[in-house]
Amino acid sequence: MDTSRSTSGMVFMFAKRGIACKRKRQTSVALSSTEAEYVAATLTAKEGIWIKTMIEKLQIFKSSEVRIYCDNQSCIKLAENPKITDQNKHIRARHHFIRELIQEKAMTIHYTSTTTMWADFLTKPVPQQKHSSCCNKIHLKLERQI
Repeated sequence: MDTSRSTSGMVFMFAKRGIACKRKRQTSVALSSTEAEYVAATLTAKEGIWIKTMIEKLQIFKSSEVRIYCDNQSCIKLAENPKITDQNKHIRARHHFIRELIQEKAMTIHYTSTTTMWADFLTKPVPQQKHSSCCNKIHLKLERQI
């Protein structure tokens, strides 16, 4: 069903292994690709903080920050710069949660090219080669059924 809402996808890595992945349809229609990526980054930030807290509570590992990788440079600039401009004033304040995390140094956001975005297979149709590559990168083993 076409709702015009974007889909957010995230993969969480720990010790070079995928430990969680999530796909979620966004609750509102994004007016730009930057907004869609920004909403996805905020959802990822919330989930990442939860996973970090869980790992620390289990006393598995003490981490200083959560790293998010994004393939949209406008989204990264928006997350790192609290200045409101005409191009982004429509974005709901609740999505600016990620800005606070970056300012508090609890999280960093980094650019990665679209060709190396491992969560792409969760959000859109990708060629079989890219799907296999993404699964291999996060050590997700797919069993073929006949």
